[in-house]
Amino acid sequence: MPVIEYTLTESEFLEYNFYTGWQAPDRKNYRLKYYFSNLALFVVMTSVILFAMDSGKIRASSLLIIGIGVVVLFLLVRYRVRAIFDKQGRSLIERSGANSVLSRTMLNISENGLFGKTDVAEVKYTWNAFQKKLVVNKCYYLYLNAKQAVVIPLRAFSNESDKKEFERLLLAHFPLQSTFDELKR
Repeated sequence: MPVIEYTLTESEFLEYNFYTGWQAPDRKNYRLKYYFSNLALFVVMTSVILFAMDSGKIRASSLLIIGIGVVVLFLLVRYRVRAIFDKQGRSLIERSGANSVLSRTMLNISENGLFGKTDVAEVKYTWNAFQKKLVVNKCYYLYLNAKQAVVIPLRAFSNESDKKEFERLLLAHFPLQSTFDELKR
């Protein structure tokens, strides 16, 4: 059975944090509400200001300004959201200590589940503890709940046989999901 050792990098943690909090498919409604509320607020505020400045008339130049503003708003929001999640992730690392979030991990993988050991903790997960698995951002995300996952970078596997054995175990414990993941590639 594979035994792997790795240290999660800050960028891998930030990618996981951003994916789980924003990009994941189950966050689509949240993203749409966020974009729509920002758009509605911008259009209303801009319209009121332009309407007041134009003495109660709506002009083509006002509509052009609103249109350009909407495009700029979407670009700003898109990049601002990533910056917000990165700031939250870095803050979590700072408050919790890099040694607890980004610590060196030794992971034993077996038919029974995963046994992980770091400098600060030892954990044991049976396979049924995981709700879903994803391969995203060059990492395996084995979700324990909607927000928390065991993150295993693909680079952690030093040889192809360990990786294939791990994928065999994933297929055995997530058969239908693994099939759908393969179809997406």
